[in-house]
Amino acid sequence: MFVSLQRQLGTVGLIVAIVALVAALAGGAVAASGGSGKATASAKKGKRGPRGPRGPAGPQGPTGPQGPAGPQGPAGATGATGPAGPLLETLPSGRSLQGVWGAGGGVGTEEGTGLATITFQFPLATVPDVVYLWKNPFGGVLLGMRVQESAPPEELKEPADVKKFCPGTVASPKAVPGTLCVYTGTETNGILQIGGLFTGERNRFGITLPFIKFEEEGTVSGSWAVTAK
Repeated sequence: MFVSLQRQLGTVGLIVAIVALVAALAGGAVAASGGSGKATASAKKGKRGPRGPRGPAGPQGPTGPQGPAGPQGPAGATGATGPAGPLLETLPSGRSLQGVWGAGGGVGTEEGTGLATITFQFPLATVPDVVYLWKNPFGGVLLGMRVQESAPPEELKEPADVKKFCPGTVASPKAVPGTLCVYTGTETNGILQIGGLFTGERNRFGITLPFIKFEEEGTVSGSWAVTAK
């Protein structure tokens, strides 16, 4: 057939015929596809379906490293002063009180008596024992007399005996629990009367100690400490 057409149309005519045939075939293909490739792709795309349910949460990840400390914030404003607390009704066990004491007599009589009064700032739960310490005129060492509630007076003849009950000094008075220590600082023509002839008043609130002067003028003074039992 190809040889027959070549004889009938010649070489040029054959080429023209082939080109026309190819163009016709291409046009038919475009028509069959709806006019263009883009339109065909759009027509094939389906409608979006509904969103599916949310899936379960995944496992918690590991804790990250601690970050650096931030800068210190500014100081807050000073708060208002609170109300004063209540006064103690009884001095707690093991707590101590300190103070000073003194007594004297005036001019006019060679001998006389007076009272040295010690008042506790807070009452004690029990009445304390009393240790009165005076100066040894021969050596300057404090010696004393211990007076208990239900026992005879006890003389303290050695410094070690004194320290068992009164380990302080006139400048820094101290007392063991359950004891009132009366330290003497000065004694001039007089002395406190304590021991077998003790006639002072002693209770949870304080004590009164009789003072005896030997000359026209006599004074005695010092410090004291008491520790609750």
